[in-house]
Amino acid sequence: MQSNLEIKTMQEAWERWGGTAQVMQLAEESVELAHACHKIVRKPKGLTELNKLAEEIADAEIMVQTVKMHLALNDLVASYRDLKMNRLKRRLDNVRP
Repeated sequence: MQSNLEIKTMQEAWERWGGTAQVMQLAEESVELAHACHKIVRKPKGLTELNKLAEEIADAEIMVQTVKMHLALNDLVASYRDLKMNRLKRRLDNVRP
């Protein structure tokens, strides 16, 4: 759950830089997160790599929340999330060790 300050900050960013820029920023943050994930797999999991991964997760989460809020996607994303979690649960239930 976002605080009022977070919501206000996301609204201000959307108004100042516009929706197109915010969606593009989400894309950029997603790429940076993917890159950090690849580094974690390829390199030893040192503190530097874990810190970078945590930073990129935070950046991506902020942008995902901003875009969801301004494009009124919260309910639709929640529906897809439920669908995908249920599918994952079924897959796990069907796989026997």
